[in-house]
Amino acid sequence: MGIGKHSVLLLLLGLLSCYERQEGCLDLLANNFDATADDPCVDCCTYPDLEVQVKNRLDTLVYSPATLVSNGLGDSFLIIKAGLLLSDFKLENDTGFAEVIDREDFSLFDGTGTIELKDDFLDVATDKGNTRTAGEIKTQGLISGFQVHIGLDASIPALMPGELSDSHPLGSEGGFWEQDQQYSAGFLEILYDTISMDTIRYTLPVSTGFVFNPDTTMDIEYGSDISLKLTLDYLAWTQGINFVEIGENRDSVAKILVGNLPIVISLSD
Repeated sequence: MGIGKHSVLLLLLGLLSCYERQEGCLDLLANNFDATADDPCVDCCTYPDLEVQVKNRLDTLVYSPATLVSNGLGDSFLIIKAGLLLSDFKLENDTGFAEVIDREDFSLFDGTGTIELKDDFLDVATDKGNTRTAGEIKTQGLISGFQVHIGLDASIPALMPGELSDSHPLGSEGGFWEQDQQYSAGFLEILYDTISMDTIRYTLPVSTGFVFNPDTTMDIEYGSDISLKLTLDYLAWTQGINFVEIGENRDSVAKILVGNLPIVISLSD
């Protein structure tokens, strides 16, 4: 005896009543996109990391604090430590710019409260790892360029470490919170006096006005991490500075360092 249409319908209804709808990430740009999910989950999507791979150099040499160098002016010197604060990463695609999606509350310097900002602050320094993560980003397809600020954008109000962890680039131990209770966009520690053996630290104003925006193209697959490869030439940073003559004048040196930023940072091969 064959199974009637009524019986088949009852069987299907029974199977459907046993099926449990599954929640999952339904955002194609996420790295945990789940094509088998029926309904979108709440805050379960995770997105690719925007990574920065850094090569620290002294002209053609791999950076070392023990390498005695010369910029052709005055005596030789040691670059004991150096670093830059990067922020406001933007990747240009066919719809505009993609940015890091991480957010954080930052304390205002005047003590009046906090402000929520995009948290893509990144410290690149000679004593940091060669691979740094700026945060999560949502984009795919052809990237026709990118840009990043050296320091903080001038529109950001004065901040202070507040409740940030020490490891955060803007934390009190992040390397850019200075003794005069303000942030710097970068620092350079030089030993040029071999008699006194004193290291002198130069700092950049927190807003340098310099935006690195090289021409580059990348094809990003769905859910894939993005890696920007940069070279930082710290010897080039000292171009035009005679430390023997003006080394004690921190303001004069800092002004030259800001002007040299375009020749410090470049794309790596």
